[in-house]
Amino acid sequence: MNRPFKIAALLLLLIVGLFAWYWPAIEMRVASSAHYTEQEDDKYAYYTPEVLKTIPRISPDYSFTFSNISGPASHVYTMTFLGTDETNVLNGYLKLKGYKEEESCMVKGVCWRHLNAQETIVVAKLESQKAVQITVVYNF
Repeated sequence: MNRPFKIAALLLLLIVGLFAWYWPAIEMRVASSAHYTEQEDDKYAYYTPEVLKTIPRISPDYSFTFSNISGPASHVYTMTFLGTDETNVLNGYLKLKGYKEEESCMVKGVCWRHLNAQETIVVAKLESQKAVQITVVYNF
């Protein structure tokens, strides 16, 4: 084989290898939604906002969901706790972190706001099952 062909083949192999290595990160960056648990380290680290990483775990059975909503652009991060309907711990934690309870809420639940006007947090009990959801919405 001639030298230019070897160099081109090596470069192509390097590019394909890098693409394969970074594919999971690329896939997460362009995803419109994701459902994951805390044990899925890459998704948990990438998608989960800090407030959901530090919020008290009120049930051992919980999972996360991310949604990228186009139109009026929003990112929606939801943490669902199964087997509980207790919201006082979550509401108390948000109050302790400086969030203020809103007088009205767009959905059935308690809405919270911090200094960041683009962020809204909703704590809600799910009527259909014994569960609690905390949703963080970022509007752009």
